[in-house]
Amino acid sequence: MNAAIPAWLPKLNRLPVAHGVLSLILPPLVRRASGDALPPDLVRTFDSVFFRETMGNADTDGDDKPDAFKISFTNNWFDQRILRLGVAVNGARVPQNRIFFKSAGKLFNADRLSEMDFAPGGIVECFIAGSPLSDGVHFIALDISFEYADAPIPAFPVIVRDGRADFLFLPPPSRRNLPDRGLRVHIVPHVHYDAEWLQPDCVNRKIGARNLLEMLRIMRENELYTFVIDQNALLEPFKDEHPAAFDTLRALVAQGRIEHVCGMFAEPDVNLPDGESLVRQLAAWQNFARDNFGAPSSCGWLIDSFGQSAQLPQLFKLAGVRRFVFFRHVTRDVPSEFFWEGLDGSRILTHWMSQSYSAAYPIVENPDAAEKRFADAVARIAGKAASPEIFCPHGNDHARPQHSAPGFVALWNDRRPSAPARFSLPSAFFDALPTDKLATVRGDFTGVFSGTYSSRIDLKILNRRAELNLTLAERLAALHAVLTGTAAPDLSADWKPIMLNQFHDVICGCCTDEVAAGALKRFADFISRSDDLIQLTLRDISRRVRAHGLSNPILVFNPVPRVRDDVAAASLAFEPGMKNLALFDGGAQIPFRLLDRRDYADGTVKTADVAFKTSVPPLGYKLVDAGDAQPDRFPSPVTCSGSALENEILSVHFHPEARLIDRILHKPTGKEFVFLDAAEFLLQREAGNLYETAGAGPILKSRHLGFDFRALDGGPLSASALVSGRLRGARIELLLTLTAGSPRLDMKIKVDFQDGASRIRLRFPTLFKDARVACGVPFGAVERGDGDHAALNWLDVSDGKFGFALFNRGVPHHTVENGGVCVTLVRGSDRIFLHPAGPGGFDLGRHEFSLSLYPHGGGWRDAAVPARAEEFMLPLMAVQAKPDPARRDEHTLPPEFSLLSLYPENLVLSALRAASAPDALLVRFCESHGESATAAAALPRRISSLEKVDLLERRLDAPAGARGKGQCSALGSSFSAGIRPFEIASFILSL
Repeated sequence: MNAAIPAWLPKLNRLPVAHGVLSLILPPLVRRASGDALPPDLVRTFDSVFFRETMGNADTDGDDKPDAFKISFTNNWFDQRILRLGVAVNGARVPQNRIFFKSAGKLFNADRLSEMDFAPGGIVECFIAGSPLSDGVHFIALDISFEYADAPIPAFPVIVRDGRADFLFLPPPSRRNLPDRGLRVHIVPHVHYDAEWLQPDCVNRKIGARNLLEMLRIMRENELYTFVIDQNALLEPFKDEHPAAFDTLRALVAQGRIEHVCGMFAEPDVNLPDGESLVRQLAAWQNFARDNFGAPSSCGWLIDSFGQSAQLPQLFKLAGVRRFVFFRHVTRDVPSEFFWEGLDGSRILTHWMSQSYSAAYPIVENPDAAEKRFADAVARIAGKAASPEIFCPHGNDHARPQHSAPGFVALWNDRRPSAPARFSLPSAFFDALPTDKLATVRGDFTGVFSGTYSSRIDLKILNRRAELNLTLAERLAALHAVLTGTAAPDLSADWKPIMLNQFHDVICGCCTDEVAAGALKRFADFISRSDDLIQLTLRDISRRVRAHGLSNPILVFNPVPRVRDDVAAASLAFEPGMKNLALFDGGAQIPFRLLDRRDYADGTVKTADVAFKTSVPPLGYKLVDAGDAQPDRFPSPVTCSGSALENEILSVHFHPEARLIDRILHKPTGKEFVFLDAAEFLLQREAGNLYETAGAGPILKSRHLGFDFRALDGGPLSASALVSGRLRGARIELLLTLTAGSPRLDMKIKVDFQDGASRIRLRFPTLFKDARVACGVPFGAVERGDGDHAALNWLDVSDGKFGFALFNRGVPHHTVENGGVCVTLVRGSDRIFLHPAGPGGFDLGRHEFSLSLYPHGGGWRDAAVPARAEEFMLPLMAVQAKPDPARRDEHTLPPEFSLLSLYPENLVLSALRAASAPDALLVRFCESHGESATAAAALPRRISSLEKVDLLERRLDAPAGARGKGQCSALGSSFSAGIRPFEIASFILSL
């Protein structure tokens, strides 16, 4: 329930007259308000934690008179103890000396709570002595401190009738009966390991190890018990810290009692990281499984990731995974078993945990109650199952494996012979599953916890920068290796901090301040190291380049495998004596912008920061020169006035009063795109939490606040407009820049956010009536409707004749409404559902965002939106080349070089790096339009060997009868390959 109960209502309920009135009017109001709108997770949690049928007044002294109010509950979650529990009834705090507990036949008062073993499945009775509740509505609030985390539960209403109580907002308690048809129940024990969430990894590793050791103890005692393990983040430290226990675990895997499933390195969110990150996550786990358990995993296991990306079937298949198990998030009416088909047509046998990954956990200690709860869980799972084979997950977040489970299974089989249960594993379940009549389901599974797309936004921005840095570092290392004849370094270990930060609760920002601070530091440390590595590699190449006849050569690097005619920036330093500064390309002066200049005492140039435009070969470099000459005056193709920005391609017009984007003329097509005043900032109160966003109250709009507007002349290369102002406590600057020859309007946004629980969005409303929305996803694109979407790098709105794309560097939260788009820049909350996240969740302080508006003719495919987004993500880079005159024999590299060209442009490069094979390179790209293509790639030397491989770098054979599809061939220094729509293709080659 998102709606908080007003603080005055429980207090008012204490008054007899008010209590009587509220008892009459509140029940129908609350039931009507909750209805079917309650989140299933909330209903499931209350039903699995509380014994609702035993809640109510109790007689504790045996005189047949109620003298206390009792709540019975169990632990269905973390293995932890209760340190403190506070209770308030109708707004009045209950003294601690009136609260006591009964567990396993022992009494504990509030001061001795830490002595009570709060074991999962153990039934705890909490008594509020001296406070039986009268019939009617009452409000109870709980303030619980656990070893692992605090969980303050705000006041919730209970209804008391004849001394028995229940939660007012829930439907009456009910247990489903098993269906008449025979069932075969596969109980699959597991522990969901949160690498980081409410606590950092240093704490969770200890809990994870403790649970694995308990699992091994149960296995020693019961030979029928089975278990599922996943994730490097759990098993790598366990192997290091408990080597003997890991050897035992390894032996049990070999015996078939433990199954290693592919939860990747650290079960990531699969919508926010880019596709290459998911490849590295998969490969990290599969290589660990191969090295430690003899073979990669055959089953994928993403049971808590927030939505499933559309390319996962292909990714899993290319990593050797044939089956898949997940929980979140299915909104369609489909059975729990189906073939899931990815964008490229790859299919994978899939089980959806329709009742969550804790459906059969815990098994409570009372046999009768345990049987009823387990039967209810099996019946609910069977209601969605496609066959009599029932996948019954038995585990939860960091939840202790239950040593009582084997005894319960024996009891169950005695009582319920028509639905026999056994400990099982995913592989056994899938082997038993009849597949001949299973449906095929297409598309992705998203839409859950969309607030995580904008929670702690700096994590998303730094993640994208880290991914791009590592991509650049690997491409530069490959370039350096080919140029110098050395082996490219293996940078795979550098992915580890990124992969840990991509754990779903971390990158999604739904974590505590302590966890977020650790992730931010890991990102910052990695980015600093990778920045240094990139600069060192660029400078080493620049020192080796032949620059004869050039005064002050500048090396410009293009990280994209297509020719680029674009702007680059460089910082230059000079010896004394250069009076003027001009830039040359091929001996002819080129236009440039002087961003900054510092002189020696004699007035000659000491340092200069410059921006210039040049054409650079595909995934390669070229040299331009800086010399002492009077710079020529170049006419600027870009102009800026108080009402318009204009270059050769776009004419951007602003509203004369609101200073918002009014319309854009796309000169190549002659089409004018009319906005309903775009690039408007909106501020609204945030009523959600770090998982879910919910705007509340009035919206404050920048158009009404008289934002300042200033035109900025960028010289011959660009022109800008600076829009600035204040939205309540937030200071905002928006720099809109149009560059010569560019089809984009780039946006740099600075926000000093000081508004706490609120959100700021950037709005682009349109006049489209029949707009089609497409969204970038890892290794592909998906058409979307209205709603909240995680746009990986780009989102496009078009009517097929004209449209616009929005590019972003790590700002994924896009809301589509009636053909318009709102980008959530920053939003604040300090809640992780009921848990406090810390004040850092408010995201106060300064943030910087990079976006770009790309108007275009036709649809997103016609405009090659993925390729244009790639160019926005990976701009040209430039460093000053400083060849050492004393080492002229080392100046062996050509002044211009291309490592890889790749066409057509619907093929987007994902990786170019050292392969696992000696002296070989790996090239990976994907088809981004959903159209068949023939890849044409050119390299600088003859290709001596070429193989198409999977994500684990194992050779792929072309399917029989492929007739060119999937086949590849090399001729001289080029290779070609037939590529399917949305195919992810990887090649290992030697030059």
